[in-house]
Amino acid sequence: MLESIGEKLSNAYNALNRGLEYNPFIVINEDGNWRTKRDEADYSASQYIPKLINDGNSRTLYEILSEIDRYTGFSERFRHYQSKHTKKTKDSKLLYAVLMSLGTNIGHTEMERSCKNISYKKLSDTEKLWFDIKNIEKANEDIVKFIQELPLPTIFNDHNDLLHSSSDGKKVIVAVDSLLANYSYKYYGKEQGVTVNSFVDTKQSFFHVNVLTSSDREAAYMMDGMAKTNPSLFGERSDEIDSDILSKRMHSTDEHGYTNAMFAGLYFLDISFAPRITHLPSSALFSFDNRTLVKNSGYTIGPKQAVNKKLILNNWDDMLRLMATIKSGKQSASLIFRRLAASNRASDLYRAMKEMGQLLKSHFIARYLADETLRRSIQKQLNRVELGQKFSGALFFGRKGQLNIGGEEDIHRVMLCKTLLKNVVILWNYLYLSDYIISLDNEDEVDGVLDSISEGSVIAWRHINMHGVYDFDHRPLRSFKATIRQMKNIKIK
Repeated sequence: MLESIGEKLSNAYNALNRGLEYNPFIVINEDGNWRTKRDEADYSASQYIPKLINDGNSRTLYEILSEIDRYTGFSERFRHYQSKHTKKTKDSKLLYAVLMSLGTNIGHTEMERSCKNISYKKLSDTEKLWFDIKNIEKANEDIVKFIQELPLPTIFNDHNDLLHSSSDGKKVIVAVDSLLANYSYKYYGKEQGVTVNSFVDTKQSFFHVNVLTSSDREAAYMMDGMAKTNPSLFGERSDEIDSDILSKRMHSTDEHGYTNAMFAGLYFLDISFAPRITHLPSSALFSFDNRTLVKNSGYTIGPKQAVNKKLILNNWDDMLRLMATIKSGKQSASLIFRRLAASNRASDLYRAMKEMGQLLKSHFIARYLADETLRRSIQKQLNRVELGQKFSGALFFGRKGQLNIGGEEDIHRVMLCKTLLKNVVILWNYLYLSDYIISLDNEDEVDGVLDSISEGSVIAWRHINMHGVYDFDHRPLRSFKATIRQMKNIKIK
């Protein structure tokens, strides 16, 4: 397997350097050094989709929740915590109210003020009895699966056989005492907060979310998300590790989401890692061994040293056992890699993972520099997750977006509810667009609409009334018994 990776890495160096003369992304300076130019963006959150949906189609969040529940039945996933010993049935309206209360961050007190016949106690009891984290995760999976099964989302696939996903962290202030939150003047000023890591796929469904302290690096938690996500969610079989260096799954992050060890970790999960790396000319490139180092070191863009192949081979079995532990769910990647990285003296196992990662990272950089399509695909997928973060900000509007809870499980529950609401809106958008396409009679018009949709993003939310509806036809009741004249005649001593 390692020899195969080494051979493909050598071929990638060769292909990259043979095409340098015709590569507009790379500029060779007079001193022989190189730098990269900026690719022109071919992606935008096109206004076509928001405009098409916005035109006279405003919906309240409650209406969309109720409608999507009729199609997917996601509310059936909410089971009473004593489901084996109780005959209690859930109230769907209370379920929606709690989802909105938590997912928009307005809280139960404000939800009680905004609703009739729904008390704080009913909301609190519903959350305690029905909103187990596993219930919310299963409900979210149902919606993601529904999106995956629709034909329309396939227009966003860059390659038919490649599932491309991305993740990104968003800083959230925690306004109460919390063991999970910590202080960072850079991100929160004088406040404390956490990082919420969101995952989105090519079809723009948000399939995972996790929460970490802002002092933790996102990379290991990114692997947590990829390891915990069942491939069957996307219609895949969970097979043995593919020996090929390129898999059918690819994941992208920004600089905060990767380390060299993560390249190796995702490889063993059968996922190609494709982060956006800044300052590429300063990134060290490696060869597989001294023979290929001599062969490739003369290139303008080539390796300067070889990886420690002996270290990798000596620790190969331990690396497989480590990743089997993570893949089986017996231990989280974040905990294992944090402990390995925190050692005063890095263990041979962790050093071997980093060496393996250097090899895979070098192969990725060679491909990235040579392949414009790959670069654009990565940028497009990262744009989607960044747009998803803006969506999160619009949806999570209550209390100025600050959390009023400090427990790790409570924060995770809130973020799962927000993710579920995001997917509900995304699915409704897909159904609306599908319905519109069906209404068109002209095939050329259908093709034009599909092209317009594929150039943008279905992550649109301006047609959603997050704040509810004001009823101006309802005559308000009189609030005061005394007349204004009586109030004006009050004698103040």
